[in-house]
Amino acid sequence: MLSILVAACCLVGGNVHTPAGTPIARADVTFHGPSNASITTDVKGNFTLTVLPGRYNLSVVARGYATITVD
Repeated sequence: MLSILVAACCLVGGNVHTPAGTPIARADVTFHGPSNASITTDVKGNFTLTVLPGRYNLSVVARGYATITVD
């Protein structure tokens, strides 16, 4: 049972928005690291995703905006 909990341990969430605070809907959020995973933000710019533990690069791509990548 413990190995299953470790494998799905890390819930990550956030909000994609403009510098003025306006949410960005349908932005593609991609995690690159020990596992790769992608999700699209909802109409309020929110996302949640479960990834394996480790260090990731996070990329956000949205139509009409510059791509952002953070470590």
